[in-house]
Amino acid sequence: MANANDFVPWFFGNEFAAMIDNMYFVSPIVVFISYGGVLANQYTLAKGLYKQYALPYYIGAVFSVVLNIILVTLFKADG
Repeated sequence: MANANDFVPWFFGNEFAAMIDNMYFVSPIVVFISYGGVLANQYTLAKGLYKQYALPYYIGAVFSVVLNIILVTLFKADG
């Protein structure tokens, strides 16, 4: 997020300046994925909770597909 204003024009070119907003939206996902990976791999698998390990992935996948269908239809790339 901190360098999206400089990175997007440098890496993709000035014609992709509209993608700066997308970088702002997507950047926090990195934090959630890393915390989720630590929780899943170091806690649930270590305790043998295999069903509890897999369930959030299935719920997240369904949730993601439904939200993508709704939000991408409304907001295009920002969805």
